[in-house]
Amino acid sequence: MERQLASIQIIEKLDPIEGADFIERATVLGWHCVVRKGDFKEKDKCIYIEIDSMLPDIPAFEFLKDPKGKIPEYGFVHRLKTKRLKGQISQGLVMSLKDFPKISAKVGDDVTELIGIKKYEPPVLVSLRTGQAKRTFPSFIPRTDETRVQSIPWVVNSFQGKKVYVTVKLDGTSATYYIKDGEFGVCSHNMEWKKPVPEPVWRERLSKIVFRIGLLKLFRKYGYLRAWQANAKNTYWEVAESLQIERLMRENNQLLIPKNWAIQGEICGPGIQKNHLGLKENQFFVFDVYDIDNKCYLNYADQNLFVGKLGFSKVPDVGVFEFCWKTVDEVLQAAEGKYDNGHNREGIVIRTYEEQDWTRFGRGSFKAVNNSYLLEGGD
Repeated sequence: MERQLASIQIIEKLDPIEGADFIERATVLGWHCVVRKGDFKEKDKCIYIEIDSMLPDIPAFEFLKDPKGKIPEYGFVHRLKTKRLKGQISQGLVMSLKDFPKISAKVGDDVTELIGIKKYEPPVLVSLRTGQAKRTFPSFIPRTDETRVQSIPWVVNSFQGKKVYVTVKLDGTSATYYIKDGEFGVCSHNMEWKKPVPEPVWRERLSKIVFRIGLLKLFRKYGYLRAWQANAKNTYWEVAESLQIERLMRENNQLLIPKNWAIQGEICGPGIQKNHLGLKENQFFVFDVYDIDNKCYLNYADQNLFVGKLGFSKVPDVGVFEFCWKTVDEVLQAAEGKYDNGHNREGIVIRTYEEQDWTRFGRGSFKAVNNSYLLEGGD
């Protein structure tokens, strides 16, 4: 399901916050958000804006501007993050419809574009080499996006008693490798990447001289580095080559599924999202196998068999059991936890044991992000 960063919603509940005289907690969908006391009543319509939203420079968001004039990105005045106020976790922003008089929409409508909101995308780190793009993410493979449980709170009731498998959400960068009509492809979350061309020895030596004498900024300014950057190294390709992913996929393309298929997973390691796993080198952890011809994912048992025969690592399992959490908050509590090295884990992903599609949100799969991870600065 496409993420709605801003939508028309109903304030389901208002609760007092202990020790707070001027603020209270509003529940919208499954999200909890701090609002000023008296601004809203239960069952009021509102515009709810999710975390990770970049807010445009318009009068409605004037109160969020940094007094020192700092902005998170050109044209945007604020980025919404998870915060703790008076001991209460607040995720998102609840706005009155009066703040946007030109918007006329019904409950559930997406108003992200109408307001001019953009999704925050973490910057690509220098250590995460990308090289030259081939094209945007291929349309014949679903992107690796999971909906947060707070955005689809009804899923808790829908999943009751169903057999599910739960995996740990790893803190890295998503990667997709595919075989289609004989072509091997390498993708990040949004792009497909060309295979890097080996760097000539003379260019390596010249680049060292450029760095040494401080001409790097000048070269960048006048575009002299474009040819070099076109042949830069690529982290996604480096992992593919170190694990021989292309060879293994070609050798096993008739193992369980037709000839056109993809594996999707997380690359974790030094310089990637703070390397919360504490790895010494980049590693690839599979969380999905997709059948391109039949437009479906493999179910849990077949996925395990397939990944095991290829010899790849999977994301860690939490377990297989009947879904029994009764509320969104209980699911979020289950998302709390640590990686083996003691860092807060990013969260968990919950999926039906047998693959199936759901009318209201698509695939039977969603995520719960660990609030402790978000509060310490996780993206």
